[in-house]
Amino acid sequence: MKLLKLSANKNSFRPVIFNKEGISLITGRRKSSSDADTYNSVGKSLMIYLIHFCLGLKKSNALEEKLPDWLFRLDFEIKGATHYSSRSTSKQNKIVYDGEELSLKDYWKILGQEIFGLGEDDKNLSFRSLITRFIRNGKAGYVSFDRFMLGEQDDKALLNTSFLFGLDFHLALAKIQYREEFINIQKQEKNLDKDSSMKDVLLHGDTKNIDVDIMNLERDISKLSTDIENFEIASDYGIVKKEADNISKGLSIAKNESFKYQMFLDSIEKSLSHKPDISKDRLVTFFEEAKVSLGDVIIKRIEDVEKFNKGLIEDRRRILLEQKKNYLQLLDDAEKKVNQLEKEENEKLQYLNSHGALEDFVKLTNYLSDKKISLERLNQYKELHSQYSVRKEEIKKAMADENIKTQQYLDSNVDLTKKILSYFHDYANILYGEKGASLTIENNDGENKLRYNINAHIPADAGDGVSSAKLFCFDWTLMSASEGRFVDCLVHDSRLMSETDPRQIASMLQIAFEETKRLKCQYILTLNESTIENLKGLMTPEEFKKIVEDNQVLELNDDSDAGKLLGIQVDLEYE
Repeated sequence: MKLLKLSANKNSFRPVIFNKEGISLITGRRKSSSDADTYNSVGKSLMIYLIHFCLGLKKSNALEEKLPDWLFRLDFEIKGATHYSSRSTSKQNKIVYDGEELSLKDYWKILGQEIFGLGEDDKNLSFRSLITRFIRNGKAGYVSFDRFMLGEQDDKALLNTSFLFGLDFHLALAKIQYREEFINIQKQEKNLDKDSSMKDVLLHGDTKNIDVDIMNLERDISKLSTDIENFEIASDYGIVKKEADNISKGLSIAKNESFKYQMFLDSIEKSLSHKPDISKDRLVTFFEEAKVSLGDVIIKRIEDVEKFNKGLIEDRRRILLEQKKNYLQLLDDAEKKVNQLEKEENEKLQYLNSHGALEDFVKLTNYLSDKKISLERLNQYKELHSQYSVRKEEIKKAMADENIKTQQYLDSNVDLTKKILSYFHDYANILYGEKGASLTIENNDGENKLRYNINAHIPADAGDGVSSAKLFCFDWTLMSASEGRFVDCLVHDSRLMSETDPRQIASMLQIAFEETKRLKCQYILTLNESTIENLKGLMTPEEFKKIVEDNQVLELNDDSDAGKLLGIQVDLEYE
């Protein structure tokens, strides 16, 4: 793929026509003397953003709001054939490709197949993620050599880079899938342990004694099943139950009556056993012993009193005996009634114990059903945990096998990794000399989703300038490694060189000049005026003309709005 032209449907827009081969410089010059004006706002970075917009970048609310009804068009070449895509800022969900209106998803699919050869089975690779490796976009694309877009995960970044380097990216994909499955199983295990329904069925409150809980439930179910099998439903259960309750009440009254009569009889017996304290003879003897002479009249009076008292006692005894007889009869009747009611109550209770009401039967069956459901949940829980454990061990084994397989692959493809290393090493040596720059590709056997460790290093690369140089070398390594297979253009923004030493910038342009000729590809770069001025003192006039002046395809400036990319003044926060 090569970029040919970026244009718009507005006359104010300044079209960008790229050199089909070699370097294309879009420069920003400052003509105004006002400190408020700067070439940093003339549209250099916006141009790269609009290229991505025409290549299906996600919707931009800023473009829709600030540039309504603008239509941007990108002409490009794929394997020698010319194509174009156009996209309206007011209808961003559609894109026109060679005259046919497509959804973004269909557009990505077509370009993914035509440029990168992606098929239905390459669902983990996408046109958008791959094209960004050749056209870095926005600030996020210049933070690190191996990060090309905002929010891209490490494993997905490695997958795309492996594919473009020509490494076996299926090995990288396999590790991602195994690791994701392992993590997903761990999450499922935690969710299973937190399941509130599980807590309701665990008899001991936790899963440590789950086998005991299962055994107890099985015993309960067995007993309940037997009880239900032997259960006899009585249609008159309710009537008999009511009769039994009435009998129990009558029995209680009869027992109280019996107890009352027994109390009365005990009292009568006590009264009958009572004797006078002293007789007439003992009283006379008492006075005689006291040498007190009692007259006949007094003795007669004592005899009369004694006789009267005996009469009272006899009358009282006769009455008590009559009462005793009556209470004995009442007690006998009460005890007979108690015996009869006890017999009737026992018969009713025996009937009730051997039969049951329909509602009791339903309760038993529901209780059995609840027990069975609890047992099923516990068995499912146990089975799932067993399956999870087995699967985790299978994944561990598979990942161990993949580690061996990857190491064997790298060992048998040393020529490929050496070739990639040599590209990076050669580029870095041009910029910094023989300082031990390296790019390594190693097997990552850790418990993560990264199949390869791809590390680029330039001594003393902690500085911003050297970090930018490492990014430059890595991108050209990617271009060289994918030579003739995918994209034949590399696009960089001026922010890449904002902190880079002018001497290294001059070397970068020399590398680009030579490599575009060797690879027959494009290098599109935006540059600021200050950088260009510095290059004049670092290149011979012939080199400066050949590399810089002859390759300036567009100059943007702040002399007026017409000098900017859009040709108008607009506050556009598109990133």
